[in-house]
Amino acid sequence: MLKCKANTATLFGKINAAMAALPTGCKVALQAAAGRVLQKVVAECPVDTGRLVNAYSEAAQQAQLPASPSGAGTWPRVTIRDSKHAHKIRERLQNQLEDLERAVRWVMGKPSSWQTRSGNRTGHLRPSAEKHLRRLEKAIERTREDLLKLRGTDILMKSDDGRARVYSTRTEIYGGEGHLYNRGLVWYCTIVNREPHAHTVEKMVRSFASAMRMLRGSGLRRVAGPPMLKRLRTAAATGRKVA
Repeated sequence: MLKCKANTATLFGKINAAMAALPTGCKVALQAAAGRVLQKVVAECPVDTGRLVNAYSEAAQQAQLPASPSGAGTWPRVTIRDSKHAHKIRERLQNQLEDLERAVRWVMGKPSSWQTRSGNRTGHLRPSAEKHLRRLEKAIERTREDLLKLRGTDILMKSDDGRARVYSTRTEIYGGEGHLYNRGLVWYCTIVNREPHAHTVEKMVRSFASAMRMLRGSGLRRVAGPPMLKRLRTAAATGRKVA
């Protein structure tokens, strides 16, 4: 019978060293892949006021993503300027105001809007007409405020949910958010463009979706639906691992 005892100290030492290096390696790989996505998005992002580009760049900086394939350079930050569509924004708000005022006159002029007694008006609107009138008057007030405060860098937002005020403006500059998280050996990167028109522009340009398709072969996956994104944000705020 032949017995032998192998010295596995060196082998396990190399395995342990490799395992220790995995988290860092995964993080670096994710940053490189996510950086290429954002590089493509920023390069193709339409520039009007500059708010979108700045938001993506801000998110990339917070997530420590490389600004170029070589890792050199910095993310672009442009000076916020007036929109070339500013005159159209004012025109749409002005048209909306006229439409709302016309709708008020129509409600007030409709015989069915008024309560009657013995075939005569009582001077009081029917509850349904009064409720509709209040909605219109509130929309008029908010539209006038938008027109009064309108600046060249403001963004026009459109609502499709049946509101009386279809168009409204956003004056605040929201920027972007970027974070890195890990769950064991798996690393996550969140890139959030907080500008309200980012989703609308992405639907038209599809730069983010195009960049993700380009890098799908690298193993980068888009996993953060609303529930996951909420957990990732909580992890960033509390310092805990993603559950």
